[in-house]
Amino acid sequence: SEAGRWLGFGLHFMEACYECLGRGKGPGECALSAYEVSLKSHQNVAMRAIARSLLRVVPLSQQHLLSLTQLEERNFAEMMARWARAIKRHRGAIVKFYGHWPAHTA
Repeated sequence: SEAGRWLGFGLHFMEACYECLGRGKGPGECALSAYEVSLKSHQNVAMRAIARSLLRVVPLSQQHLLSLTQLEERNFAEMMARWARAIKRHRGAIVKFYGHWPAHTA
């Protein structure tokens, strides 16, 4: 189904974001980078422009993420990388399952 395919795309975005954060990059940079590798190719020109505009104003700072996750700074990157690996396993199964159906064309 189309919803399942977009679930896979969304999980790819989250996985890429966590991988980037796990490498010590900032949240804004990671959001833009994750968009480029996960969602951009699935959107039309108008949606790309809207998404890029929204992602440029990601308000979260590293300190805010530390507060939200209640992780210590020294453990943060390792945990983000761990979350990325966990999502990757699930995303692979979802993409494989929903890949059997053709994309919806209207």
